[in-house]
Amino acid sequence: MARLTIYTTPLLSPILRGLSRLILRILGWRSVGQLPHGVNKCVLTAAPHTTNWDFILFLLVAFDLNLPLYIMIKDNFFWWPLSVILRYCGVIPVNRANPIGLVKRVAQEFDKAPRFMLVITPEGTRSARTHWKTGFLRISHAAQVPVIFGFVDASRRQAGLSEHIITPPKTLDEASINAVMTRLYAFHDDMEGLRPANYASPNRPAK
Repeated sequence: MARLTIYTTPLLSPILRGLSRLILRILGWRSVGQLPHGVNKCVLTAAPHTTNWDFILFLLVAFDLNLPLYIMIKDNFFWWPLSVILRYCGVIPVNRANPIGLVKRVAQEFDKAPRFMLVITPEGTRSARTHWKTGFLRISHAAQVPVIFGFVDASRRQAGLSEHIITPPKTLDEASINAVMTRLYAFHDDMEGLRPANYASPNRPAK
């Protein structure tokens, strides 16, 4: 049985979707893109990640585009009754001290819902980081789901899903990882985060 979340609750979800669309219009932002036909599960990268406001903005976009978002946070936040609220909001508890176990644990979550989009910020921090983390690729490979590049672009005042879809390779080696990361950097390097000074990549070192 599929779990009930804030994105799938009858009556409430359509209301939140309409409200989110209205807020985006008031703020002068536009949500763009959609899940490709037939893709109900994926890993979604979200960048540039330069401030905590990114999450609020992307949440509004998720409701507007009807995206079933899930995120990961440390399991020490999961104490009752907060754990009930977090799970309802699509939050997955993880133990970051065990990277291998984390990948396996999150990959198993994809089997628990008919529509599942796991959001990961590859930069791993809100401050400028030249080299981004590759955990999103390892989870994609373990769960055998595609990666879709998501974005927040303050220069164009739009956020959402790109047309970049990465099918998990049969073998996750250094060459395949580097190829995906090169595409990821190139895609985001002409964008602007909400706090531009906090963005960096191998092609755009921190100032």
